[in-house]
Parts: sequence; structure tokens; C-alpha cells
Amino acid sequence: AKTSSVNKQMIDDWRRKGPALDPESVTQSTMEGSPARNSQVLLISLLISVGCVFVLLCLLGLGQFPKQRNPNDIEGCTYNYECPEDSACINRVCEDPCFGICQDNATCQMFNRIPYCSCKPGFSGNPFTGCQRAVEVLAGDLPGNNSKPR
Repeated sequence: AKTSSVNKQMIDDWRRKGPALDPESVTQSTMEGSPARNSQVLLISLLISVGCVFVLLCLLGLGQFPKQRNPNDIEGCTYNYECPEDSACINRVCEDPCFGICQDNATCQMFNRIPYCSCKPGFSGNPFTGCQRAVEVLAGDLPGNNSKPR
């Protein structure tokens, strides 16, 4: 298989300069045309995956790199700090990152513009697939417990 001239140029640049650290180039080259463009999938991956958090933060535009832009420009936002406190820059639009990621009986809270799902009080389980009502188990109901109430 032949390597395209664009790929060859990228490889040559990488060998000469090292990997690109410009967050905008990483975001554009990685996100455009990729099936992983769905921000909800990336947000869920961010919350579940521990090993790739920094990479996903960059892909989602959650990295706080200083660059002054007006989010009302035609291009939209690029970084979270360009959006109001209760939203994040998702696909170049300031949106609520909690929208639709937590399932039944779960709530979403944002910390530093990163959404976190948790089961409501009295419920347990996986907040991404749905939380079920927690069952209270009394000590006398446990198998093998022969103690009698006093």
C-alpha cells in the first residue's frame, strides 16, 4: 500500500518536530470526519476511561488553552472558557454537557465544565445505563444469620 503524500508529509513533520501539541490541530484533525465526533460518546468515554483522560479532554475542547475568541463568531467556540459557566464547547457550540448522558433515576452535575452522572439518593447502579431502587437488607434477613431479635 502506498502512503499518500499528505500522510508522508505528516510523518516527516512528526519525525522532524515531534508530535503536534497544538490543541486546535489535534481537535480538527482527530474530530473531522470521525465517527467519534458524537460528543455524548466522547463524554461517556471521558467519564469511564481513566487512562486517556487528557487526550479526551483535548478532543472535547475541555483543555483550558489561552486563546481569545468570540464564541458568537461564525466559527463558534473553540474552548470552554468562551462559553457561559453552565455550558461547554461541544462541536464548536456552547451547549449543556449534561444533556442526555445520564439515564433513568440519575442526575448530572458539572464540575469545571465536566459532567458527572450519579444515581439519585435511594438508587444504585450504573448512571449511564440506569439506576434501580436500592433494596434495604436487614441483618436478620441475611442467609446464615441465626441471631434472634432481643
